Amino acid sequence: MSSRLDRITDWPSLAGRTHYNAKEMATTCSVSLRQMERYFKTRFNRSPRAWLNTMRLNEAKQRLLRGLTVKETAYSLGFRQASHFCREFKRMTGTTPSAFRRQSVSTASNVAKR
Repeated sequence: MSSRLDRITDWPSLAGRTHYNAKEMATTCSVSLRQMERYFKTRFNRSPRAWLNTMRLNEAKQRLLRGLTVKETAYSLGFRQASHFCREFKRMTGTTPSAFRRQSVSTASNVAKR
């Protein structure tokens, strides 16, 4: 069965435009949240919220690598508190945002020295 959601080709961009919010994304796509949940379960094998959290985490990594602070990254991605961002980041990656930044900077400097 075909869905209007099949016509969307750039899901990551849509996620950013809707501030990584499943309900807002469903409204933007002119479907119910429940319809989007069923579609995501079939297409991505996960809930919209889980998928959006992964997209938001990937964007957070990019922002940290570009030099944004942990607070700037957290607030720019819609977290109300930096501590919540840090908990989610660590839960999903196994490391804190600060440690991720330090590790990435030291890895980059080691590669540059070679």
